[in-house]
Amino acid sequence: MSKKLDLHHISYRTIWSLAWPVILGQVLQTTFTVVDMKFIAMLGTSQAAAAAVSGSLTWTLFSLMGMISAGTTAVISRRMGEDRPLDAGLTAFHSLILALVMGLLVGTTGLTFVRELLDLFGTTPDVTAHALLYLNITFLGTPVLVMGMVLSAAFQAAGDTQRPMQLFALANAINLILDPLLMFGKFGFPAMGIKGAALATVIAQLISVSILLFILYTPRSPIPMPRLRDSRLDKALFWLLIKIGFPTGIQNTARPITGNVTFKIVALYGTDALAAFGFGMRALSFCWLFLGGFIVASSALVGQSLGAGLPESAERAVKKSVLVVTLIAGLFFLFYGFGGKYAIMIFSTEANVLRIGASYLLIVGLGMIFTAPGAICQAGFTGAGDTRPPMVISLIANWGLKLPAALICAYVFHLSIDWIWGAVSLSMIFEGGTMALWFRRGRWKEIKLK
Repeated sequence: MSKKLDLHHISYRTIWSLAWPVILGQVLQTTFTVVDMKFIAMLGTSQAAAAAVSGSLTWTLFSLMGMISAGTTAVISRRMGEDRPLDAGLTAFHSLILALVMGLLVGTTGLTFVRELLDLFGTTPDVTAHALLYLNITFLGTPVLVMGMVLSAAFQAAGDTQRPMQLFALANAINLILDPLLMFGKFGFPAMGIKGAALATVIAQLISVSILLFILYTPRSPIPMPRLRDSRLDKALFWLLIKIGFPTGIQNTARPITGNVTFKIVALYGTDALAAFGFGMRALSFCWLFLGGFIVASSALVGQSLGAGLPESAERAVKKSVLVVTLIAGLFFLFYGFGGKYAIMIFSTEANVLRIGASYLLIVGLGMIFTAPGAICQAGFTGAGDTRPPMVISLIANWGLKLPAALICAYVFHLSIDWIWGAVSLSMIFEGGTMALWFRRGRWKEIKLK
């Protein structure tokens, strides 16, 4: 069982106790992803390109699955705060069924239309052939991947952020062991190439999800689960999870789509600009490694505090997290402002790429100072189950502001690449600022999850 949170006296230590396992897990994920890509790159350029395209495609499709995690987080954290752990367990049971069904649906759709989806990226026949091998296995494992997301959300909502981190680390370690065995045929295993990379990921996820699912049904679980023979399906609970999560699913799916459109706009400025854009986003992702932990902590604390009838504690948790992440984003902005080219030098040493990349980090890094507190406020909305405001704000910022501004700058006035970065930063400032202002209205405190 996880340690019960002191919701009456939420301190920075309380927030940090929930945040650090998530941060460590994301650091491990980034490290393992880089090593994984190194293995794939050893197969050849076409395979590396196929993995990159496959990652972009699955990111877009799996973003929709965030709807289940959002509903799970809101309802379980609320029930734990209300001291209704059995109802939290029933919610986890329904969330897992929903994850299985959605995973099968997305996986089947992906397998059926995988070639048509790849055609949208305009890949060469060689890259498409490798991507098909990779994606066919990935889509078969979709139910496992989605259930892993939901299990992590359930544990974190209950205040246990360490167990998912430990199992996530185990999954990545298994993946790294299996990669050379299955990709290159070491120690008697068949050399499967890029298929081996996908299979290694699915097997590793299957093992970690199975262990986490087993723990969920033991006395060590932070959520007491109902016995399977006593579990009854509740249509109202399914609907509640979908109603809360659907806006998040729309928001999560729309964001990568606008990202792909932005890539096409940046491509007008040449290969160096495109490379700098990619490298700049990777550099900014280091900031998100730290922010992610406070996002998870804020969601759990808001949900549990509201369940306990302590809206002031919920607001206090968000305010403290906002202060921390604003400081973190500010420090990153100072580094990017004065040494952005050194961050880009991790990926490239070409002078023009360094210049464009440093400009990106300076301009977009400014937007991060607003995005960081906005992300915490969005986490507060999610924990409260009030997911519509973040969806509306995000859609306006990305579809109503960023893309039109970038298109006008590029196609109408033919302005420099810095104006595209400005459009991105402007949308971040608008989204983060509006999110914070809307959160201050406090209507999220009145949301009832029934």
